[in-house]
Amino acid sequence: SAPLALAVLRCLPAAVRGDRAVCTLAEASLQAFLNHAAITLAAAPSGAGQPATPLDLLEQPRAALASAQVSVDRLVLACIEARTPLTFRLLMALQTHDMPTGQGGMRWMPVAVGLVRAGARVQPPPARDFDVLPAWFHALALVAADEWLLDYSAANQ
Repeated sequence: SAPLALAVLRCLPAAVRGDRAVCTLAEASLQAFLNHAAITLAAAPSGAGQPATPLDLLEQPRAALASAQVSVDRLVLACIEARTPLTFRLLMALQTHDMPTGQGGMRWMPVAVGLVRAGARVQPPPARDFDVLPAWFHALALVAADEWLLDYSAANQ
């Protein structure tokens, strides 16, 4: 269930030793959370139509993992080693959620470039190629963001 998956994300870093194990268990929790969301949407009455507000399937897991106060940099490397792209996408959300906007690209760009580089190294586990797509799409959004262009005169012309 979704509440159980979120509870696991909240307590994982404190309860489990080893970054790769944390990433692997977080990946399973995210898959359970997303499966529950898909089942809930599919079970909605057909006349109900689309939800009034777009679903944000990342906010609740991001908040759960943020409350655990994880070391994002260490876990990003573990995600690459453990081949856990959904967990990597969640870590991207943690790093970009509180990123300053409108304050210039010099603070924003190093984080964005680091995430894009790490995203290029993330590989999905066998038979789950589609799991890497959310991370890649977020990396593309970071590359296309206007934030990093603010400090460069060529971008302002």
